[in-house]
Amino acid sequence: MTFQDYFPIWNKLQTDQQDRIRSNLNFRTVKKGTILHNGDMDCTGLLLVKAGQLRAYILSDEGREITIYRLFDRDLCLFSASCIMRSIQFEVTIQAEKDGKAIPGMGFALYYAASVDPYGEYTLAGDFREDNVVLDDQNWSAVARTLANIAQRDGREPLDRGTTDENGRLTFPTGEGIRLTAGLYLVVASPRYHGSYTDRAEPYLVALPDLDWDANRWVYDVTSLPKIGTTYTPPSPATREVRVLKVWNDAGNEGKRPESVTVQLLKNGAVYDTVTLSAENNWAHTWTGLPQSENGRPIDWQVAESAVPGYTVAITEEGVTFRVENTYRPEEPDNPDIPDEPPPLGPGDQPNEPTLPQTGALWWPVPLLAAAGLLLLTVGLLLRRREDA
Repeated sequence: MTFQDYFPIWNKLQTDQQDRIRSNLNFRTVKKGTILHNGDMDCTGLLLVKAGQLRAYILSDEGREITIYRLFDRDLCLFSASCIMRSIQFEVTIQAEKDGKAIPGMGFALYYAASVDPYGEYTLAGDFREDNVVLDDQNWSAVARTLANIAQRDGREPLDRGTTDENGRLTFPTGEGIRLTAGLYLVVASPRYHGSYTDRAEPYLVALPDLDWDANRWVYDVTSLPKIGTTYTPPSPATREVRVLKVWNDAGNEGKRPESVTVQLLKNGAVYDTVTLSAENNWAHTWTGLPQSENGRPIDWQVAESAVPGYTVAITEEGVTFRVENTYRPEEPDNPDIPDEPPPLGPGDQPNEPTLPQTGALWWPVPLLAAAGLLLLTVGLLLRRREDA
């Protein structure tokens, strides 16, 4: 069989693309135990297994080999081409619509919220790095709301921002000089006013790239559909109340709680008032007589909490009450146990389906997430891209 028979997308390539690949082919036969790719600066190129087996593994701090996965006949290895992975440009397109109708002129801000490691674990990054928020795949909406409130309270500058066009579409990045890399992004919408009505979209998270499970392919230009609701503002001024309730999730560690915590009331993202919650007021407070609108436009009332050492925070809204839940997070040991080596995936094996925010799949394949680094490939008869002279 020829290379064309092994390469899965050969017939979908243009003639000049096929010629370029042919001119850079290099066939190799290697012995068992040979290291073919090592380190994030090692751009070996694409590897196509003709016969044999490749093993990808990482080294623990103690030098133990931990197998990530295996490649078999006809498997294509992208992650050994770190230079190619670094050149991928991701895009996020927002399609704003309600009841099938496009919503033009709606503003959105995009924040880089989290990076991802070779195991597919997300870690808060950038301006969110020090925030005590757990990336909980069971409640992504609460994570998005909590991060959005913190970002607005602190006046954090987004990575990019823009406004939907006449068709209700907006694509990030909006201009040159802005690059979207693999990770988890927070999308925050600005309210859109029209007469006595206001369109609002809940903040949400987007994973780049996204996995299209039906088509079994990775999507680098992700399209998301924000959840948009419309509210009516009465012409005459009205007031409302906002209640904040502190909930502790620290059974057996009650002694770790601080004597008090500080909570901010946000008016359209800016700090309007600050209160101290403690056992003396039952960890709760109610603001009354708050205006519902200003200059004919409804006011968005939210709350945020100053960081509580040793605890994570998640904020949810239930009617007029904001539930601020703090969960105790034990300190990690200096020498954590090394996890057992995961069982290798065989030919045709599929990872578990994800539990992801807004866009669907938040699961990351180890190969893509590992991108450039830490991958050591062994064994087999394979094909690789030849380095330019």
